[in-house]
Amino acid sequence: MAGPLPNQSHATPSTRVDWWSGTYRIHSRDDLWILKGYLRSLADRILPDAEWAEPSKGRFYKVRERHPSGLQIQHNGGLPAAGTLEKKSTDGLASIEIPGQVWGFLGPADRRDLIGDLRASFHLMRTTRMDLQTTILEPEQDAEWIVQEVAAGRLWPKGFGVGMAYANRNLHGDLHGACTQYFGGKESDIRSRHYDKAAERGWEIPAVRHEVQLRNEQADQWFRRLGQRCQ
Repeated sequence: MAGPLPNQSHATPSTRVDWWSGTYRIHSRDDLWILKGYLRSLADRILPDAEWAEPSKGRFYKVRERHPSGLQIQHNGGLPAAGTLEKKSTDGLASIEIPGQVWGFLGPADRRDLIGDLRASFHLMRTTRMDLQTTILEPEQDAEWIVQEVAAGRLWPKGFGVGMAYANRNLHGDLHGACTQYFGGKESDIRSRHYDKAAERGWEIPAVRHEVQLRNEQADQWFRRLGQRCQ
């Protein structure tokens, strides 16, 4: 098993994609091999000495292949055989996931190229999830401030109907330790999260991370617009 990815142990400000997953049309077995080959070349750049895990059964697909970097592809082994009686809703499709640690390893130009490749180089059917994040070091308003302002009724983002905070409090009711504020429900197509990144990573420098998670049509539209801008 390979060690942790570079650029994760020290405090770094950033604004970038933090997660991407999408579904591709597979018109032939060659399409599947090309898509898998691209992911393998990306994995080799990030963790060149790491081996892909043995294939396992996916949730909606017959095969799931995972890499220690977090890269993942699920598929049904290519097109179904002609005349087969066993039909699946995912026949002729493949799903891939690219997590935040991969996006964090790549530089700005590499991320731009990756977005362009994912959007235009294969048979993209739709983006199913896309996360965007901004990490601020030594912020003027940290996660604790956000939780307090929401609790006091002085802060609420337009367009969200529900929210939830995770925070410990002492005997006097004061916040104690790391805080996280959510806007939007777990099943919402748009959900934001604001939390103490320094506490999560063990950084000595204070940091807050603001994340927006997009799903379904929202994710697909945002990614297509982002891909156009990257071109």
